[in-house]
Amino acid sequence: MRQFTLAQWVSIDQTRNRYRYYRIELGEDLWGDLCVMKTWGRIGWSPRHKLYWPRSERELTRLIQGTVSRRIRHGYRVG
Repeated sequence: MRQFTLAQWVSIDQTRNRYRYYRIELGEDLWGDLCVMKTWGRIGWSPRHKLYWPRSERELTRLIQGTVSRRIRHGYRVG
């Protein structure tokens, strides 16, 4: 299974005790199908994961662009 990190963000605000990260990766599942894995959580803690199997290139583009814009709106920075 090959994985490629598309983007990684962090959101650190010491005054609010906020130490978060978010990563989106593109890869293949065990059967060779294209999948997108989102990983997030508090820095230093066990991560959470969610997998998506886009049905088309258009759906893949929408998923990635939506994720990028949401992370930026929520105060994440490339890290």
